Amino acid sequence: MEKIYASLISGGKDSVYATYLAIKSGINVIYGINVIPKRDDSYMFHYPNAHLAPVITEAIGLKPVILEVSGEKEREVTELRDFLRDLHVHGIIAGALASRYQKERLERICKELNIELYAPLWGRDPIEHLKDIISAGFKIIIVGVYGLGLEDLLGVEIDENVIERLVYISRRYGIHAAGEGGEFETLVIDGPIFRRRIIIESYNIRKGLSWAYMIINKYKVIEK
Repeated sequence: MEKIYASLISGGKDSVYATYLAIKSGINVIYGINVIPKRDDSYMFHYPNAHLAPVITEAIGLKPVILEVSGEKEREVTELRDFLRDLHVHGIIAGALASRYQKERLERICKELNIELYAPLWGRDPIEHLKDIISAGFKIIIVGVYGLGLEDLLGVEIDENVIERLVYISRRYGIHAAGEGGEFETLVIDGPIFRRRIIIESYNIRKGLSWAYMIINKYKVIEK
């Protein structure tokens, strides 16, 4: 019997790219787990436009399974563990790149449930990682910015020029160039594993003193 895997898909670049690498390596990915936190300051999970995660999962061709969590530190980890126990998969896929907090908790969950963790991005150089995603053909929009120097990048598609800008901002302000510290959030709208692509038609912007994010309220999904 072939092992069944579920990928933690937030809709952001890292989770989608990790899913791509898993599929490319022959892993039998059936489910996309879309975790939707009730709080915008979740330690573990992506918040901006989390409502689009199931849309992206279906566009890839996976079965979305939605989990609402409290968003409270540690409690949300237990909620994920209990959910996975009932899902009956052999392993999960995660886009953890440099967050030890996230990776250690996922490792603990997998150990408790005796399932595998596939985290193909772990420890990668952030700039090379971004270049690899773009080279593979993914279309990525920056939908949230939470750090100095990033304000003008809200709503921008990541390309080679944007990557150069992120390198500069990273060196000047000390942010993680791939946003692993929560400095920016992304949304993937197309890529090589997408059966359908997503077109953003309208959105609102929420702003604070040092942050801003897009709330996408109208979109369409079209065949490729």
